[in-house]
Amino acid sequence: MYKRSHFSTILFLIIFPGLFSTAWAQTPGPIIERCTPTSVSANSVLECEGFRLGAESIGSEKVKAIFTRAEARIAGRTGGSSSITNNSQKGRQSLDVIVPEEIGPGRWQLVIEVDNLTSNPVTIEIGEWTPPRLITVNPSKVIPGQMVWLSGSNLHINDEIEITDAFGRVRRFSSGASASSTGFTAPRNLPEGETTVRIGLASRDSFSEPVKFVVTSDPIALELWPNEMTKVAPGQWTNLVATSLDPLKKGDGVEVEFRQGEQVMVQLTSKPESTHVQIPAALKPGVVELRTRTLRRELVSEWSKSIVYEILERPVAPFVSAIEMGDKGKAVFLWEGPDRPASFEVQPGYELVLRGNFPAAGPNRLVLNFQGAAERFSITPAEAEREGLLIVLPKDLQAGNWKLSISDLDSGITAQLPVIMQVK
Repeated sequence: MYKRSHFSTILFLIIFPGLFSTAWAQTPGPIIERCTPTSVSANSVLECEGFRLGAESIGSEKVKAIFTRAEARIAGRTGGSSSITNNSQKGRQSLDVIVPEEIGPGRWQLVIEVDNLTSNPVTIEIGEWTPPRLITVNPSKVIPGQMVWLSGSNLHINDEIEITDAFGRVRRFSSGASASSTGFTAPRNLPEGETTVRIGLASRDSFSEPVKFVVTSDPIALELWPNEMTKVAPGQWTNLVATSLDPLKKGDGVEVEFRQGEQVMVQLTSKPESTHVQIPAALKPGVVELRTRTLRRELVSEWSKSIVYEILERPVAPFVSAIEMGDKGKAVFLWEGPDRPASFEVQPGYELVLRGNFPAAGPNRLVLNFQGAAERFSITPAEAEREGLLIVLPKDLQAGNWKLSISDLDSGITAQLPVIMQVK
């Protein structure tokens, strides 16, 4: 799952086709399409989107955010960023800009400078400081030590998160917020019971309205993000995507309920701490309601909220998004884009870890095929950490160029990998 990180650069592996025009492609400087929100105050976080915003150079002197008004120029800090790994120049990027503390109220123009090239200006309305608005806490039931996500508006980078536990004890944490979300880890000694959380500044004695959540030591369900789950056909496998995987720890498994019309079916994930689950073959293509609950010894959590998931009509092929060179510290990203490498180099005996979407029951139902100039062979992968596929190259592997493909034994689908493996 992609998670935005503040004050660090993240390479964002999602392809957005058709997002730039000929004019944009010919413009060498940065382009700001939008910054949200458009009305902020000092220390607020702006999320700017556009092209060539310097996401890959965040933290260096190459990237600057400048607020201008008449003769005034005030520098803002840059925070988190995201970009498309294989399309760094023409692909969409985002950049966080923190409104400076010393800026005054009124209408300002924001520009982003990258390598001394200046973007188009966007208008930002700066107002007086007002407390944040907290909207949701996710999940609503939390086990100690679990990550808790907060969403809202009017958040500031220097906000404090204040929680009041079931015994009335107050604890505060720095938030490091984005424009619309932040989070904290529930302390491991947090007592069970109803807890409230709010965001603001103690120095101003000004906080958002509190929102409640429950701390428990009982099993809790996985709260799912349906839009992040890979769509597959009946009988294929997909991975649940949850706000937190902490509920899986020390658990005995996850039950997934599929409800389609009058038909209700329950599947267990492949392993107690796995999110890998099979779409029942008896279900039809189309919309299905899905929810989960977690098992631990003789205890069972409540069901999660239902989400809507779409089952496809035709099976999907395995998809390799990245190849890691084992302990070599290198990775080749295979997403489309003009900067995708055409080849990568290995030596006999290397370990390769394949990341991606594999709609099969497990590694033993997949095969990686190698096609050389005069030789062809296949390897059944082993299981790697984080549900990847581990391949150990033969020590007597011949030098030369090899084409790679991956086959799903159950569906019969074979997908060619868009990269050549060069054996030195």
